[in-house]
Amino acid sequence: MISVSIPESVISIGEAAFYGCLALTSVNIPNSLTSIKDKTFYACSALTEITIPESVTSIGMNAFDGCKSLKAITIPKSVTSIGSAAFYGCSGLTSITISDGITSIEEETFKDCNSLTSIIIPESIASIGESAFSGCTSLTSVTIPQSVSSIGNSAFRNCDGLTSITFPETITEIGYFAFCECSSLTSLYIPCSVNFIGKSAFKGCTSLTSVTISQGWAELFPKIFVDCWQQLNINWLADNHTEENNDANSFFVDGIYYNFSFAAGEVYVTYRGSSFDSYSNEYTGAVTIPETVTYKGKIYRVTSIGNWAFRGCSELTSITIPNSVTEIGTEAFGKCTSLTSVTIPESVNWLGGATFGSCTSLTSVTLPNSITTINSSLFIFCENLTTITIPKSVTKISERAFFKCSGLASIIIPESVTSIGDDAFYCCTSLTSVIIPQSVTTIGDRAFKGCSSLTNITIPFRLSMKISNILGDTEGVVINREPKWVYYIIALVAILLFAFITYYIIKRRSEV
Repeated sequence: MISVSIPESVISIGEAAFYGCLALTSVNIPNSLTSIKDKTFYACSALTEITIPESVTSIGMNAFDGCKSLKAITIPKSVTSIGSAAFYGCSGLTSITISDGITSIEEETFKDCNSLTSIIIPESIASIGESAFSGCTSLTSVTIPQSVSSIGNSAFRNCDGLTSITFPETITEIGYFAFCECSSLTSLYIPCSVNFIGKSAFKGCTSLTSVTISQGWAELFPKIFVDCWQQLNINWLADNHTEENNDANSFFVDGIYYNFSFAAGEVYVTYRGSSFDSYSNEYTGAVTIPETVTYKGKIYRVTSIGNWAFRGCSELTSITIPNSVTEIGTEAFGKCTSLTSVTIPESVNWLGGATFGSCTSLTSVTLPNSITTINSSLFIFCENLTTITIPKSVTKISERAFFKCSGLASIIIPESVTSIGDDAFYCCTSLTSVIIPQSVTTIGDRAFKGCSSLTNITIPFRLSMKISNILGDTEGVVINREPKWVYYIIALVAILLFAFITYYIIKRRSEV
């Protein structure tokens, strides 16, 4: 079958009617037809031209999916809906005109149309769905009309020919990975109307040099512009969500500053000002973070404490963290020199680097069982920290985790821990003895160097690293290695078990 002329009497064509007609090159659709069903022309890879008449009101899912030879198509004004993946993989399609009767571009509609160079999105479109133009590598520019309020996840992902994108002042949402790997984009203007930008929305946009964006996104910037944020010249806009212009916070309630999170209905605690040092002592005394906060009549759930949120608040004496919080960011309490103790709820599963760095009055911390990693420099320079219980959930103690915690007199490392990083307990001068459990397979350089009171350390025999690399000066330290005979017994038991099994198998075969 090379060409088909459908008679005027036909008003409907069934789903997948021409599915896989590989030799079909052209189709004449009559004015009597009202809809093109799902997968009607699926994988008609030789189809080069088709005219959709004004009588058609809908195009179904995957209707032209895989029509690789289709060069151009005009969708008439009569069409009010186009199903998801309708033109997926139409790799020969160079241009398409969408009628203003369409209100949304569904997911994967034009995905992998890698010859598509231009697209005119009409003013009737309110949303662009997930992966709608993903993989359209020849697309060079896109203008999003004023009617569009949201761009879905991965909508323009891997459009590596895209050099410019124009957002309207009406846009409110840019999804996760929306423009990920758009490596030809050079500049961006993101209006203040945007209140949600998904993680990695502009990841890998390696040619991007200039971004104009609301100040409210300052803290999340590295998560939005992954692998490219450090190269950017940033022009901060006054945030229309802020109580004060040029502040990093989105709003202020009952003495605490908040910013909108990635997830709808969630916020995190942040600092005041255009940088974390602008108002370094904004929080004082005892601070209680609520589980929820109400702003402009809407209730938001507080799910994290952002990077640097309380950094440098030297008069902060105590902090109450609710069970709604799951993450506490980098240096969130750094240099809070009056903070004496902290209880972290079981809901928290992540503590960023140096979260409590230089909290010089901190004497005790309770870590939850939900923590699996003690991150880099977590308690660095906490010189009065005397006790800490490492939960059995922890598998890794990172580099400099307890660096110069000179008041730490004892530490119990649980059997769950498999690695201890470089300088982890460097200059913990009050430590007298340490037992490193059998589970530990690696210990970093200088992990216990400068522990001048250390007199006894037990290290698993199987660890091959030099003791001097771990301790530095070993003089006066009794070093206990796991006795070799333990391994000899294990080996002997294994040999005997193998011999018994072999004997049993041979005996059974001889009986047969």
